[in-house]
Amino acid sequence: MTPPADPAALARGVIGVGFAGTTAGTAPLEALRAFDPGALILFARNVGTPDDLRDLVAALRALGSPAPLIAVDQEGGRVERIGEGVAALPSAMAVGATDDIALAEQLGRLLGRDLARLGINVDLAPVADLSLQPRSTVIATRAYGDRPERVGAFASAFARGLERAGIAAALKHFLGHGSTADDSHVGLPRIAADAATLRARDLVPFARAIADRAASIVMSAHIVVEAFDTDRPATLSHRVLTDLLRGELGFEGVVATDCLEMDAIANGVGTVRGAVEALAAGADLLFISHHLELAHEAAGAIVAAVRAGEIPLARLQDAYARVGTLRTRLAQR
Repeated sequence: MTPPADPAALARGVIGVGFAGTTAGTAPLEALRAFDPGALILFARNVGTPDDLRDLVAALRALGSPAPLIAVDQEGGRVERIGEGVAALPSAMAVGATDDIALAEQLGRLLGRDLARLGINVDLAPVADLSLQPRSTVIATRAYGDRPERVGAFASAFARGLERAGIAAALKHFLGHGSTADDSHVGLPRIAADAATLRARDLVPFARAIADRAASIVMSAHIVVEAFDTDRPATLSHRVLTDLLRGELGFEGVVATDCLEMDAIANGVGTVRGAVEALAAGADLLFISHHLELAHEAAGAIVAAVRAGEIPLARLQDAYARVGTLRTRLAQR
């Protein structure tokens, strides 16, 4: 995918946006076409009948060449945006309880085939977090369990199944959301465990799946992990996204952010500034899932940061290239 010379087009191409509407006739297709995002994300608000969804996704894929990434959170269990027309999977914890890793890959492939038939090509799954906090309302049964190596094996297998069905899998939420009960949708969690504990525990499932080259995407968590960066949440931390994820763990795929409209970011540095700082930290795909006007502001802020020398143009080009490579690969399937 040849990168455009215009920094504004580059900036829009590293942003993933959401929208309202369940059909091609009710979605803001012209506004989305004009923005030309790198990705679009679907929520339950976009899901009508299977035929409506298939037609909507076809219209979304026609917005760019190659088509933008079409993403959805379809994990199984309580996080399923699509309720009809795809396999209804048990929660990750239920799958983990079977102790059958082959089953996890089979379920990933089954779900992937159903998503592919709808035209969706990115599943923001599997969860590679550990279920370490009984009071957690954000992870809980979304995790395969609390044993690091076992969770890594299950997450890797599920991701491999998705990928073999033609769907890009996304490991989340790096570098582990499972040891805090706080929810980054409504606040900024902090994890105070030391680095040795984190390397032997929270990081293990991600390291396993990355070593297996199981997933095309890793999604960052909006959490401050004090052992690696005392000031910045992982999404905005160069130490986490570049030094640790890229440098130490060797991940070469697309680094995506969790939604930058979540309160952990929106009520801190703000969504627009968060997009700038996430890109500078090493993120390639910046999700702004609810308000297109914020995505426009973020693109403008990224351009301004490049022109001011805050972000090297090469960093923006690199992010665009990573997203573009994935778009091109998936468009050929």
